[in-house]
Amino acid sequence: MFIISTSILKDGQWVAVLSPLFTMAILLFLSGIPLLEKNSDDRYRTNEQYVIYKNRTSPLLLLPPPIYACLPSALKCLCCCEFPLYNHLDEENQTIKQESIPVPVTEQPGPNV
Repeated sequence: MFIISTSILKDGQWVAVLSPLFTMAILLFLSGIPLLEKNSDDRYRTNEQYVIYKNRTSPLLLLPPPIYACLPSALKCLCCCEFPLYNHLDEENQTIKQESIPVPVTEQPGPNV
């Protein structure tokens, strides 16, 4: 549709293209999917059925769950809009892992007495 309409757009009419792009950006990165996924992950992270559902269901595009579950992560991100910022299930595990990493301790040389 956009390609067909390009022949009639003149001067400032090209700004009309920004509205769908702006709406898409808001839904994908600001107020739509990220907030919904974060709230759902926080509420249901301990529910095993929810974790299975989340791993098998695309957040935006309608795909059969068995097909979506078999896709590699890169393809899910590029083609199905499954961006890493939507996954809040592993935040707790990452925090625990970072806290358990030992910090190297260096001793300050003391005065020789």
